[in-house]
Amino acid sequence: LLFPFFNHLSIIADDSNLIISADSFEDLEEKVNRALLAVNSWVGANGLKLNVGKTKLLVFTNKDRSRVSELKVNLGGVKIEPTDQAKFLGVIIDSNLSWKNHVTALAAKVGRNAGILYKMRGLLPSKSLKCLYNSFIESHLLYCASVWGTASQNLLKPLFSAQKKGVRALNSKSRFFYDSKSGTIPSHTKPIFTAHKLLALPNIITKSVLCIIQKSR
Repeated sequence: LLFPFFNHLSIIADDSNLIISADSFEDLEEKVNRALLAVNSWVGANGLKLNVGKTKLLVFTNKDRSRVSELKVNLGGVKIEPTDQAKFLGVIIDSNLSWKNHVTALAAKVGRNAGILYKMRGLLPSKSLKCLYNSFIESHLLYCASVWGTASQNLLKPLFSAQKKGVRALNSKSRFFYDSKSGTIPSHTKPIFTAHKLLALPNIITKSVLCIIQKSR
């Protein structure tokens, strides 16, 4: 009964998403409300309950975005306000698909973890530090890199810089910070990447995309 109202339904654990397309804002508003009414009825009939507070409405359009705020969408009598971003399975999706918010948040997380690694160097052997790097930094860079990796190079620069800070922490002799007094710059990271057989951010993104292409053949 639900399928006539939307193009795709994605359910992963307790996270459900409806994808609906329309030729006009009026048509979109009608389709979304009909779909949510059907979903709410099905949920109630099966003894379940939707978390309205966590329900987001994200609109992707190349038309007049000022009209997005005019959409009147309701779920169980509660108005769902349109938002410019929403988190889906750990990835922050914005209405412009620029991935700016996700990359910014990821760069901050990687930078914090790089600081932890820096404090641990000298206390742990190189092998243990690399394990921490794989857990604290590379795992975050690998996750959905083929998606947010399509962001502009300018947006990705801070994230690449954060990764290189973590890589410098793997070498006890590398310079981590810029010294304004002496003018000493941080150590180059290419030799460290090579020594530890690690991929730099651009290569991680390329590898992720190529893996998807290979699987789709």
